[in-house]
Amino acid sequence: DRARYAQRHASFSTGGLTTMIDEGTTDAVLADIWARLVRARHDRRADWRWFTVATSAADGSPRARTVVLRDVSPGQRRLDFHTDRRSAKYAQLVNDPRVALHFLDRRAAIQVRMLGRAAFLGAAHSAAIWDRLSPGARAEYGQAASPGTNLAEAGAEALEPSPGKQNFTVVQVFVTDIDWLHLQSSGHCRASFQFHDDRWVGRRIAP
Repeated sequence: DRARYAQRHASFSTGGLTTMIDEGTTDAVLADIWARLVRARHDRRADWRWFTVATSAADGSPRARTVVLRDVSPGQRRLDFHTDRRSAKYAQLVNDPRVALHFLDRRAAIQVRMLGRAAFLGAAHSAAIWDRLSPGARAEYGQAASPGTNLAEAGAEALEPSPGKQNFTVVQVFVTDIDWLHLQSSGHCRASFQFHDDRWVGRRIAP
């Protein structure tokens, strides 16, 4: 599988470093990225099921954490994950919706980095998703203490159950930039994609 993929994109490792990717190859790479994301949405064992989201704190310093991919829409350039409204992550996204995402497929040796802007799904739609969550998933949002609370100081009541529905929300990231890197012994291949004028524009860049 990895050998076939490397052969399919062999043009990335030949020619001058400033050579533009031909349109067909660009389309194939971009389609492969979104196909892997869609697969990860349905396959709990897929490497891209878990990914890193980086945000900015109030002082401008970076914050990164791992989240679970919950939904994907290639047509909308959208990736969804869930979060707690009481978390620092939520406050950071309200203050600055710009995010960076990182995916690594270890078996295929493919890294993808993305830039985008986050938005929150409306209350009615979030409630509908909440209703489909398992009891275990709901419990993650149903403790009295907000994420990051010092439990030694808060006391036992911090772990008491509380209604979790009001704490739950869905974050939707709309991707604007993609950086794709394929690691291979014959020479690494890298490409970048930007969304301009309602379409993706790709180009080859130095690894």
